[in-house]
Amino acid sequence: MNYIESLNVRAKDIANIINKQISNGINPLILSDSETDGVTSASIIAKAIQKKNGKPVIRVVNWLDYRLLQEIKKSGYSWVIFCNLGAGMVSKIESIFNDQWIIIDRHFISKEESVNKNVLNINQFSLNEDIEDSTSTISHVLASKIDSSNTDSSWMAVMASLSAGLDQGEGRSLTGINKVVLDEALNSNLMKCSVELLFFGRETKPIHEAISSTIEPYIPNLTGNNDATIAILRSIGINYNNSGSKWKTLSDLSEEQNKELVELLIPYVSASENAEEVLGEIIGNVYTLNKEEEYSPLRDAREFAILIESCIKTGKYGIAIAICLGDRDKMLLDAEELMEKYKRNINKCLISILNDEDIIIETTKSFIINVDVLVKEKLMSKISSILSKVKRFENKVIILKSSTVDGEVIIYVVSNIKQKSTANIGEIMFECSNQTGGIGIGSKFTGKAKIPLSKSEEFIKLINVKL
Repeated sequence: MNYIESLNVRAKDIANIINKQISNGINPLILSDSETDGVTSASIIAKAIQKKNGKPVIRVVNWLDYRLLQEIKKSGYSWVIFCNLGAGMVSKIESIFNDQWIIIDRHFISKEESVNKNVLNINQFSLNEDIEDSTSTISHVLASKIDSSNTDSSWMAVMASLSAGLDQGEGRSLTGINKVVLDEALNSNLMKCSVELLFFGRETKPIHEAISSTIEPYIPNLTGNNDATIAILRSIGINYNNSGSKWKTLSDLSEEQNKELVELLIPYVSASENAEEVLGEIIGNVYTLNKEEEYSPLRDAREFAILIESCIKTGKYGIAIAICLGDRDKMLLDAEELMEKYKRNINKCLISILNDEDIIIETTKSFIINVDVLVKEKLMSKISSILSKVKRFENKVIILKSSTVDGEVIIYVVSNIKQKSTANIGEIMFECSNQTGGIGIGSKFTGKAKIPLSKSEEFIKLINVKL
């Protein structure tokens, strides 16, 4: 039995549990972490349960600990579905909810947890360790087992996989089960795929804004800088506006102009001298959502992901969930405003970090960056992800840390796939946090932890030893 067959069998078992609970009139609290993958996963499961006439409630949290579990129980919820949460917490969850819970997660879990009948985790299956699949992808598989009509969530899983940075195949393509679900979406005409420049707003934004507003890939000196972008466009003879009042877009460029633009951008994007590798940062598979309106920010799956992420990271969880569940009216207008503010905030944080050498410590295996005051906790995952791809940092692990008012330190760790490291960041975070009295979770390339301030230096030393 291959890993996809094993996943389908496990998902069917979990689906049977969910269907039995719904038929008995038991409605779940769906608890998600504050990442796009978690919220999308929760939305996929909520839609599947709603189709069965269930009435799920979605709640988003930053961290899962014993105190929060107790609070949920006291609130009257007897059955909880954890999305992108729960790894490392099974014994505590069982102590409060007995067997009235389900975990759907992609983070590292122990062998003891992996055999629990209520756990659906991608690490339960024999996968290539360099391939990661999103929680939303396995949630889509689960939804299709809850009811065979639930095939329309495949595009949501693809969007969430892109948000999680799992487009690590050739040409920024998806791999593993993510690719299987992508093929479902393509075959159902929910999406189409083309190879283009990886900038948002190819048809809707002026060229200089499309480039300067793109935060992934982050382009030092160009992202967030319209004037500099206009200057480089002029340097190769591209007028950034057409005759009349219409601004020129990337779709207006000729093939030759596209080539010139790519060559001009290469030095900004990567430290690598490998041209093919550099091109992979700015040219790749673009996934278009066919059912979204043309010229909508939801048309491009990556831009959709950023929009959802913007809502989540600014604390507007309800807007993110509503859009995932189909709202396209006022919620979308509010989300567009949040997205522009979010991008500006991200760029401001990145400029502050890149211009302050005093907060950056380089070790043999990592860059340790202290972002106290500079970066709010909700932005740390995005900032660490972007920094890991900036040419100065891309060959070492990023360790981003920030102190809290509660006497703890929040730490995010990101490994760039280019490093070809055999270390599993999730496993390292899990082990090191247990040794230092904290909470730590993660997957192959990313992880986060909350550690007592007095143990933070010990924690970081342990990480560097295990990398």
